[in-house]
Amino acid sequence: MNDHMNAPSAANEVFAGEIEKLGEVARLHGLSITPADVREIVEARNAALDDCGTVEFGPGPAAALVWALCDSPHIQKEDFVSTICEMQALFYRFKADWASAIPDEALVKAMAERFNGECEGSLELMSDWNPRRNALSPKA
Repeated sequence: MNDHMNAPSAANEVFAGEIEKLGEVARLHGLSITPADVREIVEARNAALDDCGTVEFGPGPAAALVWALCDSPHIQKEDFVSTICEMQALFYRFKADWASAIPDEALVKAMAERFNGECEGSLELMSDWNPRRNALSPKA
């Protein structure tokens, strides 16, 4: 485990604050984000960044994924946080492997549409997706 996963940093604290703010949005959809969930999402983000050899200076995709997926018919209450963590890891992998020129918002939107549509909530099917073959293209 890398040091930045164990020690709180200013970036992690800001990121955690953004996720905590989404608790009310989650509650409106019968879901929840506890302080332990926030820590899990932060740690998953750091692990995904490490796995991809990526550095993130902005808020990352987790907040946008919460917004995009909290009303998904394919997410169960007990799987919500783990799904956000896995989708976050997929986001970074997609960005690193295929889609670095695609704006983050467009990729999150396309991921949510695919997750809720063709993949019917399957993270395994999501992991096989190549955003480059999708209709996504960089905005001019």
